[in-house]
Amino acid sequence: DYSKGRNPKNGKMSKHFQLESTLTLTGSNADERIQIKPSEQAGLLSNLYNALNGSSTLDKRIAKIVDSLIEAKTSIVVCNSNDKEVQLLVNAINNKLGNYGSTIDMQNPSYLRKGNDKDVSNLVDDINSGKIDALITYNVNPSYNLVNADEFNKGLRKIELKISTSLYMDETAINMDYVCPDNHNLESWGDANPSNGEYTLMQPTINPLFNGRQFQDSILTWIGSSETYYDVLKNSYSSWEEKLHDGYFEGEQVNHSLTSNFSAPSFSIPNLKGIEFEVSEKISMGDGSNSNNPWLQELPDPLSRACWDNYLTMSASTARDLGIKNWNVSNGALNGSKVNITVNSKTLENVPVLIQPGQAVGSVAMAVGYGRTNAGKCGTGVGHNAFTFLNGGKADISIVEGEHEFAGVQLHHTMMGRDIVKETVLADYIKNPSSGNKRVTYPTFKGDLPADELSLYDEQDLKNGHFWNLSIDLTACTGCGECVISCQAENNIPVVGKAEMRKSRDMHWMRIDRYYSSEMTKEIADQNDISSIEMYKQMEEPA
Repeated sequence: DYSKGRNPKNGKMSKHFQLESTLTLTGSNADERIQIKPSEQAGLLSNLYNALNGSSTLDKRIAKIVDSLIEAKTSIVVCNSNDKEVQLLVNAINNKLGNYGSTIDMQNPSYLRKGNDKDVSNLVDDINSGKIDALITYNVNPSYNLVNADEFNKGLRKIELKISTSLYMDETAINMDYVCPDNHNLESWGDANPSNGEYTLMQPTINPLFNGRQFQDSILTWIGSSETYYDVLKNSYSSWEEKLHDGYFEGEQVNHSLTSNFSAPSFSIPNLKGIEFEVSEKISMGDGSNSNNPWLQELPDPLSRACWDNYLTMSASTARDLGIKNWNVSNGALNGSKVNITVNSKTLENVPVLIQPGQAVGSVAMAVGYGRTNAGKCGTGVGHNAFTFLNGGKADISIVEGEHEFAGVQLHHTMMGRDIVKETVLADYIKNPSSGNKRVTYPTFKGDLPADELSLYDEQDLKNGHFWNLSIDLTACTGCGECVISCQAENNIPVVGKAEMRKSRDMHWMRIDRYYSSEMTKEIADQNDISSIEMYKQMEEPA
């Protein structure tokens, strides 16, 4: 839906503003991206809400956003905050803009990711208070990814019976009394309710490969039932064969009514000094549950273009202030400084720093999903565990001795003044779809011809034969890299490891490079009488 709304062929495009601290894939696709520190987010939302309600006190960074929202017929405001009060404010903003019933459908909510932090926190407290006699973990790894994992692990010693149903001997499973491996989801039966009134059935595609047992079957066995989970599932639905054949069906819908009272908590924009930390997430690694998959470890991040690592991302300005550097060695590979970082009295040592264009000045970030201690052959010992800093906060950073070797697959980050990617603005495109795409001709034995009339191949009889073509719509492409990893899996392409990736010996059959704009151009160099050597040197620096 996002890409559809951004297609200029429709004669219009949605306008996308992004306020963020860390450069994200979504932010890189925005029309206008505004860098902010994490602590400023709530205050700017309050400022936006007040401006929509007629306040004249407006932060100049969001002035254009306010005008665009007022003029727009439809809009939506979304936020990544895990703070309930901030999300209530976002709801009030959307209500003010009339988005409920328009771009927000109350009757079609997503039921995915419904975790409750408060319940988990209460569980950890109950464990340490000795109130829990038995604990069964299913499809979770709290010993690794809880921000207070140390407290959880300490409390486990007080529990008399501890059972893990993990497929792997992960960080939580090794602390349990018993490990009863679940079947893989491709070996399992199941059902799901992903959205209001929508249901789906899951059936195994292969027989179990190992001596495991589906979690639900284990529960039935432990309570003394003779039924299998398949029997329970089948008896729970009428017209079983039809529903199983279709794979999904519609059921009873819950009516989600819209409240008439939208509270709008107020926040100020703090003027905090120092460096702030926030967690991020890589598209390839996610929360780290699949970190033992070498394909995912070796998939270059769409923005940093680095793999087999997580690292502290930092702006060039902040790096200069701290004396932190990145540099290329003789074979072109990238090396960088290391630091110790402390957030909320917790410290990670020898963390590599990657200077990332787009990172807000005075902020740093690091991706979760790394720093596993019991992931397996490929995932154990890769990177640092950023879940320790999940709550964010002020960061104390000190540079330490040594250097880190990054595995980056892209060594040039600007187009050096070459007009490779064609760009234009919507107004010009509507007037002339060829705008920004100058029709260049090339000399051939047939005379000067445009690119669309040239081919490296012999001429074929296209009326009677096949002519295959793969075209990528760069307007629809967000650069996520999904096609890269899909191609690797489909063709069973091997990995080469970090050392070979550092030498640009990657085996991917597809590649998506990203380029930053540069403030230096040939026109600016001519106007200011800048030499070619200095011009190209400055062109290498991202804006």
